[in-house]
Amino acid sequence: MRKDGDPEPLADIDDQIDDQIDAMIDDGTCIKLYRKYFRDPIAADLIVERPKLAKQVMNTDLAPSRR
Repeated sequence: MRKDGDPEPLADIDDQIDDQIDAMIDDGTCIKLYRKYFRDPIAADLIVERPKLAKQVMNTDLAPSRR
């Protein structure tokens, strides 16, 4: 929300960020960056939030562990 209390401009930014994250998942950039900077499996919450990501990490070392 902006200082004047208008939430509308930030909603546009949020949508643009979501679109960019989806594009990064689609082209494999997200996995490439994750592998570069992290060693742990991807959090299950993130998989729920971004279902396209689940298909890319299924049966890999990045898949969340099932407990």
